[in-house]
Amino acid sequence: MDFEVKTVLDAKTLVDYQKIAGRTVLKKKTVLTRGALFLAGLLGLTICAIGVATSGANATVMLGTLLSGLCVALGAVWYNYTTWRVSRKTPSGLEQTFFFSEENLVAAAGERRVVHGYRDFVSLAESGEYFVLFLNVRSGYILPKSGFLKGTPERFGAFIEEKTGRTLAPAKL
Repeated sequence: MDFEVKTVLDAKTLVDYQKIAGRTVLKKKTVLTRGALFLAGLLGLTICAIGVATSGANATVMLGTLLSGLCVALGAVWYNYTTWRVSRKTPSGLEQTFFFSEENLVAAAGERRVVHGYRDFVSLAESGEYFVLFLNVRSGYILPKSGFLKGTPERFGAFIEEKTGRTLAPAKL
């Protein structure tokens, strides 16, 4: 069976892609990074509070408080930060169309076409709104279930699992 899916990469789609990646292929790194930022920030804020209580406010304590607060804030908005990093390289509103045949996947954006064999994908994920096909932990394709022009999302899941030899990992947004 052939499938055709169209997507437009807007801010919401990019954030959702980062969340799905962070909860599947980048789960360990995301948990460790966010946890380390929160812990470092909270520890720094605690040390700064002790510094203010014992020696009063000074430039060092104020700088420590600022940096510690920044760590906590960055941990809280990690997905938005990673999305910002990715979106600098991806033009907003980029339209992509994906053509799935029995042999391969063709990803098209404007005049540019890229062909992938199904074994090129290292991981798959599925949320309520999307399928995500990962080429590696840093790149992949996000396919909105609402974007199917040919075929259905219900049949696509079984198709892509069979072709790649991989299982769709569930991902909640």
